[in-house]
Amino acid sequence: HIDGWDERFLSEFDPQEYLNNLKAGGINTAMLYFQSHAGWCYYPTRVGQIHPAFEKQPDRMKRLVDLCHENGISVVGYYSLNYNTQEHDRHPEWRMLKANGISWRIDDHARYGMCCPNNPEYQAFVLEQIREMLDYFEVEGMFYDMPFWPHICYCKHCRMRWENEVGGDMPTDENDPRMEKLYERMRAWMGEWTQKVYDCTKALRPDVSVEQNFANAIAGPAKDAISDAVNEACDYAGGDLYGGLEEQSFTCKYYMAASRNQPFEYMTCRCDPNLQKHTITKSKRELESAVMITCAHHGATLLIDAIDPVGTMDARVYRLMGEVFERQKPYEKYMAGHELMQDVGVMFDLPSKARRHGQKFHNLHGALQSFKFLMKRHVPVGVVTYRQMNALRQYPAIVAPLVHSLPDRSVQAIVDYVHAGGVLYFSGAEQEELVKALLGAEVKSFTEHRVTYIAPVQGREELLDGFNEKYPLPFDAGAPVIENAAEDAEVLAHIKLPYTTQKNERFASIHSNPPGVMTGIPAMIFRKVGKGSVIWSAVPIEVEKPAAYGRVLMNLLEMAGLKVRVKTNASSTVELVTFREENCLRISAVRLSGEYEGSLPGFEVRIRCGNVPKEVVLLPEESPVEFVHEDGWVKFSMRELDLMDMYEIRL
Repeated sequence: HIDGWDERFLSEFDPQEYLNNLKAGGINTAMLYFQSHAGWCYYPTRVGQIHPAFEKQPDRMKRLVDLCHENGISVVGYYSLNYNTQEHDRHPEWRMLKANGISWRIDDHARYGMCCPNNPEYQAFVLEQIREMLDYFEVEGMFYDMPFWPHICYCKHCRMRWENEVGGDMPTDENDPRMEKLYERMRAWMGEWTQKVYDCTKALRPDVSVEQNFANAIAGPAKDAISDAVNEACDYAGGDLYGGLEEQSFTCKYYMAASRNQPFEYMTCRCDPNLQKHTITKSKRELESAVMITCAHHGATLLIDAIDPVGTMDARVYRLMGEVFERQKPYEKYMAGHELMQDVGVMFDLPSKARRHGQKFHNLHGALQSFKFLMKRHVPVGVVTYRQMNALRQYPAIVAPLVHSLPDRSVQAIVDYVHAGGVLYFSGAEQEELVKALLGAEVKSFTEHRVTYIAPVQGREELLDGFNEKYPLPFDAGAPVIENAAEDAEVLAHIKLPYTTQKNERFASIHSNPPGVMTGIPAMIFRKVGKGSVIWSAVPIEVEKPAAYGRVLMNLLEMAGLKVRVKTNASSTVELVTFREENCLRISAVRLSGEYEGSLPGFEVRIRCGNVPKEVVLLPEESPVEFVHEDGWVKFSMRELDLMDMYEIRL
């Protein structure tokens, strides 16, 4: 992403030196920039702008591609879809516009110029550049970046589409009830655009894999309007994220579940903490941790490095990468053909990232935090995406935080899952069809208070971790009021409210809003439905970080019938990732801490396994490990853990 106004920029770019660094890094696939956010191209384009440093030597990037192939390195070409500063500046009619009719770059003096994918001229320009690149370069894959809306675009083409598809003027006020419809249309528009990009690429080169950056599914807000349709326009899921190792574990499982093909790809940068700190490199331990967490999930790691403005690279970084990838190589032969063991599936739904009723949280907050609760308790946990809605029975239990806007077929799939014997925990009342179908109840209103307390009924205090009617479980949000629940629905807790609303100048305690008014409004309900069980919480306790909420969630799932198939006394900083193959179980123990010294003590692992194993071995050495099989469980001890170990139970 280097600009072209200074003759020094990229003047020292050397394909041979670049290749030498790739080889030192042990890289088997290189993602090479054919164009960038700045809009400059690194090949002789007919319709765009070649970078000034490449004008006299336009074939330098092609030379690098050829060198990669000569040395057994695959190439993925990079192209920035909607961020293009050069074309933004050259074509004012292509710009994404704010509601005031001015582009973000002009109005806010931004470096990034964005072009609108609803503009047919810009679409034609991009598709022509794809034709140019695939005609000029021999590649194994293409990566298309930034397939989302950095802001709502009010250009004439977006306004026209809105008027034709919905009618009237586009909403500009976030509180306008039509805004949800606008985000729905934006998701559809971006899906259509990325599908055109996919189709264009495949028409030219059916053998070339296509990836479109799916990072904003997790990293971006709902207003980015990235959709599952973007993922459908990919051959595999992947993207660049920077949220820490626990989020990485969640993302690996999400990408694994969402990906059309395996392996998925997880990208992270070598800079600490991100590319803004270009001259700081993460420690070897930190990079190894990131690589081995993805390895434990049988995924592919891409490490991002930004080139120096003059076109050079820090050779030390690539020597370090080489050492880091050496940790993964012995395990690569075990990373194919697998089924992740998942006792609980956490539902993450992209449209449900939109906040409702003025709440400060949404589905992803609940999905990520409940995932962390379960992972730290070593519960085999996965992520449920739209792709799994027809196969929910693979999950003994499902946690569905604050889902809404689910299509009718997904609602029916969840209802059928419970009737068939599944355990479901869901929170909130945004998806009223689920409340009606599974609880027999109706959503009447929402509490005026913005603080809610969950007071267990007598005899259910232990279920709520010792909270009781006088000292109930607090939650900082209002709650839905439901009525007419089915007669066989057991109310586990009621809502207790503060003495006054938060808008009232009168108060009980100046610093807090202590509980004072008991109500008969259900806060938690348990119900047997068909062969399965449902737990409903009026408020999403799973979004809260204190451990008490995690214990309550676990208590509720176990009460409803969850039986965990993996148990261990390992530290909560260790994750066990288990895959099932036809004749074996493969368990990776990986540390979720980046900077540390020394190994963790060994620990015991128990895995439910009906058959008596032939042997248990430590990989990749395949050295035998003593084990015991009793009462349907395999028990063995894992050795001291440095970073990651992989064991195989052979059946």
